[in-house]
Amino acid sequence: MKAHSSGRAKLLQKQLHELSRFEHDRTLSKPEYVRVLLNPLPVYGLAVGVLGLFIALLLRTRAARVTAFALVMLSAASAWPVYQYGEAGYDRVQAMVDEDGLKGCAVVISEGSPAAG
Repeated sequence: MKAHSSGRAKLLQKQLHELSRFEHDRTLSKPEYVRVLLNPLPVYGLAVGVLGLFIALLLRTRAARVTAFALVMLSAASAWPVYQYGEAGYDRVQAMVDEDGLKGCAVVISEGSPAAG
């Protein structure tokens, strides 16, 4: 049991050491980190775009409607890279979680998440 916790401590120490070094090229080449950066774009962008579209309809200006609609479209399009990077990083994240996290992954997969297929 002690050897197991010692191995986890060494792994955690190694991961913390890697995180302490700020290397753009190395971090941004890992799909799980890129997904974390991109994940809010579809939700927040869509919210801002819908709000902008509502305001543009009240103002009745074509330029504002086109801008708001473009923001909605870009936000919707950003969901594709979020999904792709999420799928690419799923195995790496799953390998990092502990036993309780693996149980949570099994529950999500059994409920029919996109990662199940």
